[in-house]
Amino acid sequence: MALQLNHLRGRQALTLGAISLGLLVAAFFVSRTDQAVYAARPGGVLAAPGIDAPGVQTRVISITSRQGVFSLVRTPRGWSLQDRGGYPVGADRVRAVEAAFKSLRLMGPITRDSAKHGRLNVGDPAAGGDGVLVQLQDERGAFLVDLIVGYRDESVYVRKRGDTQVWTVSGSLPPLRDASFWLELAPFGLSITELQRLDIAAPTGPGFTILRPEPGAEFTLGRPFSALVITQKAALASMLSVIAKVQPRDVAPAPSFGGVPMARLLATASDGVIVAMDVHRKDGVDWLKATARTAPEATAEAQARAQQINAQTGAWAFRLSPEDSLALTPALAALVGEEAVTRHLSVIAAVPRPRPIVQDSSTASAPPAQSSPAPPPEPSAGPP
Repeated sequence: MALQLNHLRGRQALTLGAISLGLLVAAFFVSRTDQAVYAARPGGVLAAPGIDAPGVQTRVISITSRQGVFSLVRTPRGWSLQDRGGYPVGADRVRAVEAAFKSLRLMGPITRDSAKHGRLNVGDPAAGGDGVLVQLQDERGAFLVDLIVGYRDESVYVRKRGDTQVWTVSGSLPPLRDASFWLELAPFGLSITELQRLDIAAPTGPGFTILRPEPGAEFTLGRPFSALVITQKAALASMLSVIAKVQPRDVAPAPSFGGVPMARLLATASDGVIVAMDVHRKDGVDWLKATARTAPEATAEAQARAQQINAQTGAWAFRLSPEDSLALTPALAALVGEEAVTRHLSVIAAVPRPRPIVQDSSTASAPPAQSSPAPPPEPSAGPP
């Protein structure tokens, strides 16, 4: 009996060993086959071969990350961000994304272990992962690109959605989850050389005016601060740079931001175009709304330009970085120094105001005394 049990146990051990060996051999050959496909091609294989098929056109682009979702749709009028009030997107941005995925190639497998996806930043964003899900669809809704992209240090990794295998790639991808990639960087079209006057109402301090005495001259302060000198040239340069080339972080429909702005800047160009830039703060984030108009004496060309600016910006608000928001509407002290502002305001406050003359009935019929004409009123220091 004992011999029979030993014999049975031996046969079971041999069977289990054979099964284990078979599984190991199968896994080895599957792994070898999986990697041999790429090892046989030194240049790798296309990561998204469908996008390069003849006659295929992209109609929908969706970028999903922990930062949010960008949904772009091609319409008869061009590309637009549908989830951001239909803000128009340049076709060059879409072509850049298509070109990047047409050249992106899978070079070699890294891991199938889903526990390691977090280290390579290829976790599914729908489940809270750090990956970026990129989906491009054609006219029929078929996926041309359906990949989760991970950025780590200087490397890029990808995996197909629903697949655990992670690959190294060759090629470069634009910053897809960065809203500024999709937005125009200079939506107001104002150049520094054409700026003639800036009326600023900052969040703190008095309102003031900066103007050019003549074309090409340096900016100086207007009354009642014309005696002060702009000493902080870097702050002035930062403000002019933001006006000329705003770099929004995001965009949203303008009706979402109402009420009194926390700061305002009126930029007047030499052709009479006036752009009002209102800064609104919502949930701790600063947003910029801009509308354009023209001076009464402006030409038809200037009026057409103002209309074009409104078409590009009027329906939307632009999210500003904290640095751009601070630079766009600086306090007067940021340009001339706190001490200079305090001293000048104290001088203005010390100037006695003329007391009104109260006439009684006995002098009411007397002719008024001759006096020198009153000085003209000073222009408003802040925006209207």
